[in-house]
Amino acid sequence: GVSDHKTTHIIFPAKIRDIDAGSSDIIALIPESVNNILRVKATAPRSFGETNITVLTDDGGFYSFLIRYESEPTVLNINIANNTRSDNAVSSALGINKATAVSLVGPVADVNKAELLHTAARVHDHRPFTRNVGVTKQRMSLRLSGLYVQGGTLYVQCHINNDSEVDYQLDFAKFYIRDRDVLKRMASQEMELPVQASYPETLTKFRGRTNYTMVYAIPLKTFTEDKVIEMELYEKEGGRHLRFQIDSDIMLKARGL
Repeated sequence: GVSDHKTTHIIFPAKIRDIDAGSSDIIALIPESVNNILRVKATAPRSFGETNITVLTDDGGFYSFLIRYESEPTVLNINIANNTRSDNAVSSALGINKATAVSLVGPVADVNKAELLHTAARVHDHRPFTRNVGVTKQRMSLRLSGLYVQGGTLYVQCHINNDSEVDYQLDFAKFYIRDRDVLKRMASQEMELPVQASYPETLTKFRGRTNYTMVYAIPLKTFTEDKVIEMELYEKEGGRHLRFQIDSDIMLKARGL
């Protein structure tokens, strides 16, 4: 079982290659320094129906875990390396199955934008629960208000405050997975996360002396602790570009819908 206030660690015999969570009620991350450990938590302090996580490892392993909510988990550390080598009975009791790796590549389902906008509208009205994550530049501030997950989508709730007299005409918003210390490295890797929907959909101008709430729907991706999600807002024909980072600790606070 997993909880929202305690982290369960699963140790694998090889590097984790891919993860798939069966429900938005759980979130999983890979630590920065150890790539064979998976950290798993529930996204909200409530019971949910039994779901699963599947994990692929570099040695060809394919693992499937049955997951349910427990307010006080009895097991917080699971060593799959030991289980699979010496105690298959324990693995079975934990709901762990191992098989030859299979290809998970297939057609990507179309995203229903109407459903995304409907969910984003719900998120828009939720009370903020994150603090001190954001940026202020030239009397424009962009702050993270909350993170929510449903299915394979991450909903990013933001508070925007234009404390100047000059309207801010939004050009576009972008999200990336990037190296945490990208400015300190000779080379870096990044992956853009396309904005699948934004709410309010027609809001593109932030007027002076006014506050706004925006919600962006992007694909939910697992990333290691040396990576961050970076959000950027660009001003059209202006220089007030806003950027901040969401690290793995903040991601673990994401709530299910």
